[in-house]
Amino acid sequence: MEQGHRQRPAPVGRLVARLALLGEYDPALHGRTRLKKLRIRNYELRMEYEERTLNS
Repeated sequence: MEQGHRQRPAPVGRLVARLALLGEYDPALHGRTRLKKLRIRNYELRMEYEERTLNS
């Protein structure tokens, strides 16, 4: 049975793969950076929400 057509991976994925091959990319570092950004965003949203609820 033929499977559905899959989209090609995003260019970013290819870039990351290329950097990894060159040894210039540390996935662990990238993961931590993304987590840090998410944590900061989460904190900002929480503060924003608290501010709104206090002011109303």
